[in-house]
Amino acid sequence: MLIGLVYWGFTVGDGAAAWVLGIGAPAIVAVIWGTFIAPKAPRPLSIPFRVSIEIDLFVLTAVALWFADAPAAAIALGVLGVTTSLLNAVIQD
Repeated sequence: MLIGLVYWGFTVGDGAAAWVLGIGAPAIVAVIWGTFIAPKAPRPLSIPFRVSIEIDLFVLTAVALWFADAPAAAIALGVLGVTTSLLNAVIQD
């Protein structure tokens, strides 16, 4: 996911904007993931909210990859990310 956001940022941005997007977007997602979704998150959410945010982040990254002209990566990340999130939720229940 993070590499996909780095790729998106440096592909769609020019100059300084590419650096801001290429480093800023994955940094924001990493903070969200580490704060709310990671197994040892300091502020864990209930499973429905956690899965919702997880899926949102995967879909957001897939859409970003699509707009960065990487449709195969977008589809693969979207399908595998959502599937993994749902399986993790079912297993933890």
